[in-house]
Amino acid sequence: MVEQRNIQQELHVMDDKTLDKCLCQFYAEVKKQEVEDYSKSTLKHGLERYLNCPPYNRGFSMSSNPAFKMSNSVLNAKIVFLKKQGKANIVHKPVLEAKDLTKLKNSDILNVSTHLGLLRNVWFHVSSFWCRSGRERQRKLTKDSFVFTEDANGGAFVTMAHSEGSENHPGGIHDNESFENLGRMYKTDAENDGVSALQLFITKLHPSCEAFFQYPKRKWSPADSAWYENKPLGVNTLGNMMKTISEAASLSTVYTNHSVRETSIIMWSNAGLTNRHIMAISEHRSEQSLVHYNQRPSSDQLKRSSEVISGALGDNTGHNKPLRKKPAVGIVSQTTVTKATTIASSDLGSSSPSVSLQGLPDFGGCLSTA
Repeated sequence: MVEQRNIQQELHVMDDKTLDKCLCQFYAEVKKQEVEDYSKSTLKHGLERYLNCPPYNRGFSMSSNPAFKMSNSVLNAKIVFLKKQGKANIVHKPVLEAKDLTKLKNSDILNVSTHLGLLRNVWFHVSSFWCRSGRERQRKLTKDSFVFTEDANGGAFVTMAHSEGSENHPGGIHDNESFENLGRMYKTDAENDGVSALQLFITKLHPSCEAFFQYPKRKWSPADSAWYENKPLGVNTLGNMMKTISEAASLSTVYTNHSVRETSIIMWSNAGLTNRHIMAISEHRSEQSLVHYNQRPSSDQLKRSSEVISGALGDNTGHNKPLRKKPAVGIVSQTTVTKATTIASSDLGSSSPSVSLQGLPDFGGCLSTA
């Protein structure tokens, strides 16, 4: 569009008046290469995120800035149009259903006795306990990225050795501190305990490769001292890891890496962890950014809502059960969370940003069941 309209300036160097005028045309005409309209959220936040992130760091909100009144009017009209066309809905990443977690646990996909199963097992733990779904950040992990230690009560756990720069926390004097390195995964008595799997994985890595995630050996034997090649996994392989696991385990849907992150956040929220403690690990910048995780009902809750109406209308397929006084709000129901995870006793009222991740399921097997 820049070339077609003969626009001479880059967006990030335009003054507010020029940018407002340019955005009027942009919002009205922009489409994907497939001649489809962009979604509401992409139009609303995409450019703002682009201009506010490094290296530009404009640091403004176009949606609330009166200098962009004209372009915001065009954007609002475009969003109304998209809604009438049925294109305004946000497509959320699917959250792992409890039955799929159980199926994954009982399958051989995360079996630590094989080099591929061990790799997938450790990847799933790291993605779950530290909400690390970004493939670039996973690619940057090394053998020294984790520390094995104990708490004051002798509880063994593993934590991150450092916090890295990320999209939400790039570093610099204006960045809010990230406490990702304080997140913990405690050792459990489960057969495929996550801490034990991580310890085994590190001993089987190729000694000449510093990357944490390495390619499984093509010719492999359990007796080999190294189970992996002197070659790091690429970002594309890491980016499709949960998709590959979903297909290999024949789960009900094909999940994404971000699905694992969302599932962890929802479990923490339903278990009663405060937003500020969740943010310390998930690296969200504000509590508002966590709201959408608890707005969508779970499959069980949607089924229950149907059963209530069916029962009231005399439908034999419904079960006319009384509503619970305090139903769970999150995507994963409180009943599911209780069955799916052993909640760690932690001082949620503490001002410390350290969050114990013991409350997540034991994904080494892939979850602990009550």
